[in-house]
Amino acid sequence: PYLLIFFHFLYPSNLLELMFERVVDTAIGSAIAFAASLFLVPAWERNSIKSYMLKMLEANNKYYNHIASCFSGTIPINKTEIRFARREVLIALANLSDAFTRMLSEPKRHRQGIKNVHQFVAMNHTLISHLASLSYLLQTELNSFRSSLLLPVIENTQLYFTNSELVLSSYGGELIKPDRAVVKKLNEVVTGLL
Repeated sequence: PYLLIFFHFLYPSNLLELMFERVVDTAIGSAIAFAASLFLVPAWERNSIKSYMLKMLEANNKYYNHIASCFSGTIPINKTEIRFARREVLIALANLSDAFTRMLSEPKRHRQGIKNVHQFVAMNHTLISHLASLSYLLQTELNSFRSSLLLPVIENTQLYFTNSELVLSSYGGELIKPDRAVVKKLNEVVTGLL
């Protein structure tokens, strides 16, 4: 509109002709942009989303390791390392969320696996919030539960992280299965405590 008003001040008698030329120019420019986005090599997010997902898993694994090792009692609480690990997780989550948003703006035929990616992003939000709660619980004096009984559970959870990373990196081999007997043993201990 500003351009039309400006040209109308310069040439007050030809407003309709000027509007017609602007509409034609806009239509030609839109057609060129549309053709270029289809035929020139576009960068679809479905090709790069796996790398963001892998970085997210690696950051989550690192953050989990810092928090879990403090709960197992093997190392003292290092607030600085936990803070840095959380920052890395939040940066990886922001990058993944941005990639997912860009994926949503692509044409439907290029949105392969969008439901799985959405579920992955939502589960990462949940996981990060739980880990942040555990981190807060570690840093307060209210938590006195630290036990070496958690080590096998922590190792099993790390195995799940490793298996997830292998699946995302298109690993063709057999995945290592976690030992569920350890979790049953811990459940028995917790039931006894209750």
